[in-house]
Amino acid sequence: MLRGFASGRLATIKQALQKVRMRKPSILIAEDEPLIAILLQDGLEYEGYTATVAKDGDEAIALLEERPESFDLLLTDIRMPGKTNGWSLARHARSLLPNLPVIYMTGDSVQAKTKEGVPKSVMCQKPVSTNALLEIIGHFLNARGGLPNL
Repeated sequence: MLRGFASGRLATIKQALQKVRMRKPSILIAEDEPLIAILLQDGLEYEGYTATVAKDGDEAIALLEERPESFDLLLTDIRMPGKTNGWSLARHARSLLPNLPVIYMTGDSVQAKTKEGVPKSVMCQKPVSTNALLEIIGHFLNARGGLPNL
């Protein structure tokens, strides 16, 4: 009787662990340029990530507030239309998820802007190569622990 209970419990634990391992890391992309957003989303999904696109900072905040536990990383443009730019978006995201990795993207000068970012974030100059972006994302997600190396 006890043996059957233990094996049933073990099967349940194994199923739960398998679900965690199968979960794709989820990236929230805040990008107002549709072509760039599509390229980012398609490239990330091709590499095995789940990617959600917000057309501006305001939409990204709404998504974060609606389901904060759904996102493992924020990839944001800095200059976007609306009330919320990338800097404000990242600060708001970190208020909800203090350990959320943030990657900023900009077509402007990278050196002049890095001091405005949240701690432990990265700034990428547009256009950023897919390989470079994937390397940065992999570093952040693996550093958080528990997420697969894709």
